Amino acid sequence: MKVVGEESWSWMLFDDDGVLVLSVVCGGVGVYDIAFQLNDSESGQVRADGFEAAGALAQAVRADVENYFARHLADFERRADVAAATTDWRSASHGRSAGILV
Repeated sequence: MKVVGEESWSWMLFDDDGVLVLSVVCGGVGVYDIAFQLNDSESGQVRADGFEAAGALAQAVRADVENYFARHLADFERRADVAAATTDWRSASHGRSAGILV
């Protein structure tokens, strides 16, 4: 598991042995995240267009959260490998402008 892209307070993209998972920050007063495995079409778009495609997908999630609930990976952010990947990413000083590293 590794983080391959992030836009602070918006989304974080993970690569789990070739499988892309997007975690999107949602909500207003109450903030929560929805993490889900990208389907083939979404993965292809993100691999082709990078940062912009991940951001557009995050916006689509926030615009229609109910559509993504069925794909939500419960407790994704609590997994040890996800926490380690996030720590590694942040300690390497990657940021919003880093783009996507897939």
